[in-house]
Amino acid sequence: MHGVIHTEFLVKDLTQSAKFFETLFDWKIRPFGEDYSVWSNGEEGEKASGGGLTTELPEGTKTITYIEVADIATTVAKIRELGGTILVEYQALPNNMGAWATFLTPDGTPMAIWAPK
Repeated sequence: MHGVIHTEFLVKDLTQSAKFFETLFDWKIRPFGEDYSVWSNGEEGEKASGGGLTTELPEGTKTITYIEVADIATTVAKIRELGGTILVEYQALPNNMGAWATFLTPDGTPMAIWAPK
């Protein structure tokens, strides 16, 4: 109970953003109206997640979402290859809790990645 069940990302270009996320994270994305697309990570059960890509959010809305990846360095390289901008390249967490990096998508959406090791 109280887990995150839906995350919406503010984007400028739905088509460009869909291609970016499909290529980077292998998400399944489909249009849902003119200014909205829905995404799913394609997983089942506890690992399932999804949400939307939208060109409008309520004013003042700000969130950074962390996406779990297998390897920070490999994903950072792929983000760059796809036109994203790395803000924080690699930060190890204390107590062997993994590592993270932050980036902007090609249209400026702030996001982060996390890997367990």
